[in-house]
Formats: sequence, structure tokens, C-alpha cells
Amino acid sequence: MIKWTATVVDVKYEKDLINVVVSPDNFYPGGGGQPCDYGKIRNNNFEGEVFRIEKKDYSVLKVKPVSGKLKTNDIVECIVDEKRRKRLTQMHSGQHAFYKHLEIVKKIKGEEISVEKVDINEVESSLYVKASSLTWNDLFRAEDALNEMIKEGRPVYVHNIRKEEIPKYPELRIKTERIKSDVIRVVEIKDFDWSACSGTHVANLSEIKNFIVSRFRSAGNNEFEIKFRVDDSSYVAKLSQEIRVISSMVNEEPEKLGNYIKKIKDENERLKGQINELIKTAKIEFDSQRVGDITLYSKHLENFDNKRFVQIGNSALQEKSIVLVTNQEENLKYAVFCSPDSGRNAAEIIKRINIKLNGKGGGSNSFGMGAVNATREELLKEFMLIIS
Repeated sequence: MIKWTATVVDVKYEKDLINVVVSPDNFYPGGGGQPCDYGKIRNNNFEGEVFRIEKKDYSVLKVKPVSGKLKTNDIVECIVDEKRRKRLTQMHSGQHAFYKHLEIVKKIKGEEISVEKVDINEVESSLYVKASSLTWNDLFRAEDALNEMIKEGRPVYVHNIRKEEIPKYPELRIKTERIKSDVIRVVEIKDFDWSACSGTHVANLSEIKNFIVSRFRSAGNNEFEIKFRVDDSSYVAKLSQEIRVISSMVNEEPEKLGNYIKKIKDENERLKGQINELIKTAKIEFDSQRVGDITLYSKHLENFDNKRFVQIGNSALQEKSIVLVTNQEENLKYAVFCSPDSGRNAAEIIKRINIKLNGKGGGSNSFGMGAVNATREELLKEFMLIIS
């Protein structure tokens, strides 16, 4: 158990919480993508839960009182939530080692990669990187290399160096503009990685147990989010079970599922192309009705992509007319087309519909798109009132 005795330096009560400063303070305040410690402070007259830490020149513990009253100069026992600390520590060290392996994988391919952001959590964490491309093969190679290093039991050291010593560490990962202190804390994975970091870390990579990339996605602008887990054999076992169930459902060997799914996707794209070609040649009849001096053409369309949805609506537009096409997705999506001589404004129509039906959307004088949480009948009724 991580615990120590401290003196209460300052106490300020604020509604349902207390701002507390203790000395010494061994709670990790958070930083470098790793959140703060949780824990307790207590004595014979008081008990409270530390649920957040505010960093200033010192740490202010945000404490939810459970019982009793706390006063300045009280002697308290401080206790860190050790289970949470351990999980965050494993995650943080795993992230350091994994990124370094990924950096090596990309370097071999002659490609660059950099860390944009880290979000450490107890169950699943995120590493955001900048790269021209990223594939599952890149991630698997780094993941395999890290798990081998975990089996090896590579030591992890912490050094405190001065700024003028930075040139002695040519491979040090550091953003000097963020370092305010003259003393820099460097976390070293023996003979492999050196990184300036204030977070908590394991003493040996074997403490991580295992590392797995759970998923990744493109976040746009050559940025990727990589989700990962550590010390989670149950998650790995569950994935294995799901894969075996799916392989039985499709009557395919587990190791061939990737190729099987790719074939299905390719066939789906081929069929979609054929359907789109058929749609282009199909004649679509619109409902029409006179509204004052103009004609309204309307049609409900299903299973059309946005491009074709707009093309069909635009094709129905004639002189002195308005076209309304709808498509039911999660909400009712619609598009409005107004001929130049109709005397109507598509953007203004959508704006008024947004107000009446709590929708969203916009456009120009001649064309606009929107969506509402309403039925087609409700939309058409409101549409008629607006254009009449």
C-alpha cells in the first residue's frame, strides 16, 4: 500500500468539497497524458476521498468529505488508490515502449512519425500520432517487438539531469519548450528509449504483462488514434472467442477471415456500382401539385447515396417549380431545389423548417439540404405552409 503521514498546510471548504494542501505530498498530480492519483486522507477525526488534483506551484487536493472535520496543522494519513496507480503506470510505460518500437518500424520504411497527444486511462488508452500512413502491419510489428521485450524483462530507469546535459542524450525525446525546471526527469528503457517524462513508470517492462493494440482510426490530417490495452489477458481471450464464433458462422478458417471479409467488401462495392448504373437509367416519377403560381415536385427516395440523391432531385427541376426529395436515415433527410423564376429561396425555406421542426441544415437561394426528427407527412405539411 502507498501511504504516508503528512501535515495539513491549508484547508478551504467549498460547497461539497474541500481544497487541501498537505506536506509531504506524494499524490501524482497528473501530466504527460496521465491523469492524477485518487486516494484518501484520514485521521481519527476525519476521512475524505481525493478525487481530483489541481496543479499550481503546488498541488491542491480536491477532497470529498466522508466524515468529520479537517483543520490546518492536522496530522493525516495519506493513501493512494494503488490499483488505479498500478494500471496507469503500466499503461504509461507501455505507451513509451510501444511508440519507440513503432518509430523504429516507420524508420526502417523510410517514414517519419511523431507523438501528438497521449490519453492514459485505466482500461484502454489512446496514443495519437502524426504519420503519412499507418497500417495494421506497422502496429503488429511494433506490438510483437514490445511483447518480446516484456518477456525479456527489460529494466526501466529514472534519471534526473540538468538542461545543459541534454546533448549527452542524443536520442532523448523531449519538447524543451514545455520544460520549465532546470532539472529534467528522464525515463529510460534500458539501452532502448529515453524520454523526458514526469509520469509514473514500472521498474521493469515485465510488470506490463502483455500489450495489445485494440483498434486504430484515422483522425484526419495525417493523424491517427491508436487504442491499446495492457495486462488484459481476458480481453485477448474474448477476441479469440469472437473470432472463432465468426469463422464458424461464415464457414471459414479463422486465419483466413481477413481475406474473406475483403472479398465480401469488394463484391459489395461491385454490386453497389451495378445498382447505381441501373438507377441512372431508371425513370423516377415525381408527385406534382400546383401551389399558387408554381409547381411542387416531391419524391421519397430510399437507398441512394448523397450524390445520386441530389442528382435525382435536381433532374426534376423545371421552370417556375420547387422540388422536395426526402430520404429516411436516422432522421428524415431532405433536399430543396428552387428554380430561379419560382420566387422562393431554398435557404430561407430550410431556416423556417429548422425553427418549426427543430431541424438543422442550410443552403443557397436555389438549393439546400436539411434533416429533421419528424415524419415525411409532418415535413410536407410544414413545407406547404411555407411556400404557399
